[in-house]
Amino acid sequence: MSHSLSLSPVFSALLAGPLLLASAHGQSVDDLEARLRDHPALQSLKWETEAVGAEGRAALGLPDPVVSLGINNLPVEDPAFDRFLPTHKAIGVRQDIPNLKSRRAGAAMSDGEAARLELMAEQRFAALRARLITALADRRRIIEQQNVLEAQAEALDALTETVEADLAAGRAVAFRLAQVDVERVDLSRRRADLAAEMAAVEAALIDLVGDVPQTDLPPIEPQQWIGEASAFHAVRLADAGIDIAAAGTMRAEAAYWPNWGVGLTYQQREEGSGLPGEIFRGDDWVSAQVTFTVPLWQRNNQDPKLRAAKAREAAARSDLATAARMAQAAWSRLDAARVAAEDSVDLLEAKIAGLAEQARAARADYEAGYGTYSSVIDAELAALELRSQLAAERARVIALTAEANSLLVTP
Repeated sequence: MSHSLSLSPVFSALLAGPLLLASAHGQSVDDLEARLRDHPALQSLKWETEAVGAEGRAALGLPDPVVSLGINNLPVEDPAFDRFLPTHKAIGVRQDIPNLKSRRAGAAMSDGEAARLELMAEQRFAALRARLITALADRRRIIEQQNVLEAQAEALDALTETVEADLAAGRAVAFRLAQVDVERVDLSRRRADLAAEMAAVEAALIDLVGDVPQTDLPPIEPQQWIGEASAFHAVRLADAGIDIAAAGTMRAEAAYWPNWGVGLTYQQREEGSGLPGEIFRGDDWVSAQVTFTVPLWQRNNQDPKLRAAKAREAAARSDLATAARMAQAAWSRLDAARVAAEDSVDLLEAKIAGLAEQARAARADYEAGYGTYSSVIDAELAALELRSQLAAERARVIALTAEANSLLVTP
């Protein structure tokens, strides 16, 4: 009896997924990263950074001057400007001048917040890039597993033919037909699961870059951590928080300094009417004043605010230490998981190679007249199952590498 299924076509099918993706270069990864920069989450941070920067520049400015127009000392019963010496028309200008240290502190806080938002944008881009790489890896994994399912279906068809031939030859192998039916049902379930996973992956890609790119992944290498805490995005963010808190302390200290004000009033007068009691010259007058604040109630005002600002600065420094520990722990966990997944890939590849040898030996025995052809197909089916696991482990290696890399600042 001749059999259409041979060892080489099955293992060619195992490679169909990677070959299919490698030929589908619709867009480069650089193009996708450029589109990722336009993600709404990043654009929101960009505009917020611009807004905070503008607020920082405004913090150094002075408040608007106050202009006043008025009439002073005008008699009510017989209003006139030439009968009562103090009667005059007035125009005044007053300018408040908050102390310079306070204004500089406000600008420093805004500048620090703008710097923090820029770092946050870089951290978010790194996280989005990791999600993009993971989604592309999952897409490749699903296609490979779908190819494996098709190869398994063909192998099950060949196994059915072999079992039926063995039954016709009088061998007691009827139970294998029931097993094949169960495996076919399992294949149908796995097809449905993979279709659902593909839909979820495509939805994630649309969220990230606006469509489903036909792009394969370039090789991705793990970025090594050299032991510097500042290499982590989270640590840089926490460090920026210290700068903001320090500016808050500077502003609280500036509250002890006086805020100034200057005012000038021009008083336009009329000459007296000449009647008895109304003889006076109509010289114009000018009034000027300087004001400043005195921290008289500092015990219940400035002092508690300064203590609060210093406490926030201390908390920010503690947050930095916490961020460094958490980032290092997260990177170490992901790196260890990646190494374990790479070891799993090596073991699966060795197992697949062993099953290939087992299938060749079973074929040689069959061709020599020993055993049945079903043993050859069983070895190939086992290799296909391992190939599906191998695709999942390779995708896991990529996802873990991308996530670990996203924690680190790109050199």
